[in-house]
Amino acid sequence: MIISKKELLVKAQKQGVSTIEFDTAKPDILLSKDIDGFLEFAAQKSSDVYYRYAYLSPSDFVINGETLSDASSEAKRLLEDLCPHLDDLDWYLDDLTAGESCENDPDYPGNVISFTKTEKSLCHEIISYNKTIDQSLLNRPIELLMFVILQGKTVGICAVDNWYENAESLYPASQALTDILQLHKEELENAQREREKKRTEAEERIKQFLVGNDDFFLCTNKPMRQRFGEQLWNRTEFSWLHPIFTGRFGNIDPAFFDILERVYKQNKNSR
Repeated sequence: MIISKKELLVKAQKQGVSTIEFDTAKPDILLSKDIDGFLEFAAQKSSDVYYRYAYLSPSDFVINGETLSDASSEAKRLLEDLCPHLDDLDWYLDDLTAGESCENDPDYPGNVISFTKTEKSLCHEIISYNKTIDQSLLNRPIELLMFVILQGKTVGICAVDNWYENAESLYPASQALTDILQLHKEELENAQREREKKRTEAEERIKQFLVGNDDFFLCTNKPMRQRFGEQLWNRTEFSWLHPIFTGRFGNIDPAFFDILERVYKQNKNSR
């Protein structure tokens, strides 16, 4: 077990050694000494001791906006099914975590966007989960580098403690996020059914319009039909298509153009 920074400074003081916290790579020369032995060595050499602690990264265990942005493919799929405002959910979660939601401020972006009840509930579930993480473990060192400078070389030790490999209470943030999302399975299934229903209804509306449109059947090749679809998309009276067929990156979902192709092939010979 690696001693804490406070304990290290007390031991160094007893040895009459000055310490300097310093971000550094491993020493040029590694000695086979424990911490006490190295401090005695430094005292004998009348040298300052440079040191650096390493800890587990909180972002590996605490779910935050970065966790959402870098979610696994499984978690990303679940998030997309649950959250219509996924692109903005990362900073919204971070704001809530920091206590900066400004819920009474009408100009706060989180209020302007109008996150759904599900999205808000998910964020609060994540925050509740994060509070269960034993923060003291994140303050427990996993590595301590110490060195002195002798004749232009860094000479020191590297103490390593892999205690976290057996720490069952530390759970990867990515997996914890997936588990939380899985709790919404019924909600996810309902959202999927509703999305499929809307797509089916939309396809029927598009089909009825196209079958009765002579200009559409004058588009005798695929590029022409794609341009026709883009013009349709930009017409105000067809804005109802946007929530259903807007792709993840703001583009038109290729499924929209697939509908046009199916309608054309199924009806071209009857014109």
